[in-house]
Amino acid sequence: MIQLYFATGGGADSQLESLLVSSDNLLGVFPVSTTTTDVYFRSTPILGFPMWDRITFTHANTTRSTGHRCKIIAKAIANACNASPHAGGFVEVVDADNNLYFGEIISIASDASFGITITKGHPSANAAAGGSGGGKSL
Repeated sequence: MIQLYFATGGGADSQLESLLVSSDNLLGVFPVSTTTTDVYFRSTPILGFPMWDRITFTHANTTRSTGHRCKIIAKAIANACNASPHAGGFVEVVDADNNLYFGEIISIASDASFGITITKGHPSANAAAGGSGGGKSL
């Protein structure tokens, strides 16, 4: 089991500015639009409701030139999840506070629009809120 660390660049000193999740809880990586990709992790249920953590990557639109950034993000997440035993159980996937990016994510971190948002929530509560969910952006 690998622990994956994400930090938005806000100093990691308040809620939703950083997140540590277990690689065992990865649910998937999904392109949302030409400029956003979501990574979902299963979280601890609250009052019997399933919960999830979502990392939303904002990136350049390269779908017509080099392909959607989702593939780069998915590959980096997969490699981070399988980094053991060399990672010591901890991988900084995106640590914008310290300019640390795992794998090929470094190649898209220079996109003018690059950033991550961390959201914690319940799928139905998120839909009822119009897709919001209260994340913290880079």
